[in-house]
Amino acid sequence: MGEETIQDADHKDRNVWHLDLAAGTSEAMYSRLEYWIEKETYRPIKAKFYSDSGRLLKIAYFRKYEQQLGSVRSKEAIIIDAVDSHLVTTMSYSAYRLEDAQDAWFQRDFLPRFKEE
Repeated sequence: MGEETIQDADHKDRNVWHLDLAAGTSEAMYSRLEYWIEKETYRPIKAKFYSDSGRLLKIAYFRKYEQQLGSVRSKEAIIIDAVDSHLVTTMSYSAYRLEDAQDAWFQRDFLPRFKEE
């Protein structure tokens, strides 16, 4: 969609590329995704997730970047429910490790059976 300046989760201005992505298949979790990538670092800053009907479902902010597994990665994601903005999830990432991902892990029906090793 172009270049713009937005505020990140810490209210700091970031120069970004604003992308508008469409699902490649009807099996995709979200039909549309808006994604803001910082131009200088290529880090994700913000994302918006949309339903098949075009309704905004979630807004995510990515923050607290640090070196992990040979690359700079986000240590935290803040996910706001766009339907009820009082519902906020903060995901903190730690103890990064490399692991072979099984194809089944990427199926919706597998999530309730997923067990951390």
